[in-house]
Amino acid sequence: MTDYADDETLVASPALVEVKFDDIDNEDVSIGVHKALIKKVKSQKQNWDKYTGYQALVMFNILEGKDKGKTIYDRIPVTPHEEEPDWMMKKRLMIAKRTGLISRESKGTEPINWKHLEGMMVTIDVTPNEYEKNGVKITKPQVSQYKSYYPVTESAGAPPAGAAKSNDAYSDI
Repeated sequence: MTDYADDETLVASPALVEVKFDDIDNEDVSIGVHKALIKKVKSQKQNWDKYTGYQALVMFNILEGKDKGKTIYDRIPVTPHEEEPDWMMKKRLMIAKRTGLISRESKGTEPINWKHLEGMMVTIDVTPNEYEKNGVKITKPQVSQYKSYYPVTESAGAPPAGAAKSNDAYSDI
C-alpha cells in the first residue's frame, strides 16, 4: 500500500513519505485521446538517482467512450531541483499553464497549488510506456499530454485567464 504525504506538500515540502510505485496501477486504458475528470491529487516522496523530491500523483477517471469509468494515474514532479532533468521542469510548467494554475505570462518563481487540479475535466493523451522489469518487457498506458481543461465543479471556479490549450508538447510554455 502506498503511503501519502499531507496535501500541504503539494504547495510546500514538510514530512516525507515513501512511494511504492508497484502499488499504483493504471487500468487498461486504451491508447489515444480521452476526456477525463481529475478525481484526486496526492503528494508523494520520490527518490530519484541524485536527489529526493515530491511529486503529485494525479488520479483521472475516464468520462467517455469504451474506457468510460476506468482510472489512470499521472505523476507530476513538483519539487524543482538543480539535478532534475529538463523534461521534469517542462512537464511541470506545461501542466500548470495549460490548466490555469499559473498564467501563461508567469515568469520567475511562483507557488503552484496542485490540489487545485481536483475537479477539472481535461483532455489527455494516453500513450504506451515501455520498460523492462526483472528482464521482462512491460508496456502500460501512461498520460503523456494534458491538452485542454474544463472546470466542471463550483470548487474549480471560472477558467483562469492564463490557461492554455495546445496540441503539441511544449510550445505554449
